[in-house]
Amino acid sequence: MTRQTSTEGYRHLQSQSPSGVSSVTFTSAGSDEAWSNFNNLILVGKYAQTSTSTAEPSFLQLNGSTTNHDEVWHIRKGATSDSKYGYYSEARAAPPGGYMAYLPGNQGAWANEFAFIHLNIGDINNTNAYKRASHEVGCSSTTAATSYYVWHSIGSVMVRDTSALTEFTISFSSYNFAAGSYFDLTGGW
Repeated sequence: MTRQTSTEGYRHLQSQSPSGVSSVTFTSAGSDEAWSNFNNLILVGKYAQTSTSTAEPSFLQLNGSTTNHDEVWHIRKGATSDSKYGYYSEARAAPPGGYMAYLPGNQGAWANEFAFIHLNIGDINNTNAYKRASHEVGCSSTTAATSYYVWHSIGSVMVRDTSALTEFTISFSSYNFAAGSYFDLTGGW
């Protein structure tokens, strides 16, 4: 894959392929270029977790904060049945971070299925505003063992922290990332 190298648009910062671990952390110090040179971060990729359950939540933790994450998200899933959920929480403390998405269990009925993610963290260097992220995650299954073939979730996470963003973590509270998961992080102006 060819990476953007010009000073216009978005620039590739780092890639990670977590497997067998419960969290993955992205840092400015671990990137190809300091995040202070950008206004926004965009993360794209695919991931799943290792449970045999059809869904387990992943969490987004901004700036290493273990408290004060506000979140809102909506999920819709359907095929043979249709379900819709919505959720809001203020100042979540445990598990650390805000809900990011429910993901298929890669070891169960959804074997070899992955969710695709688009995460946008904006205004990362504004020290007069809380840090915010929006996310969209979708997955589907070709396995008849589950009654839900298509899942789609959207939401936002905010941490009550005005310092410039220097790190964020995606994690599971009880499971690990499945082999084949990957993320690409880019920075933009």
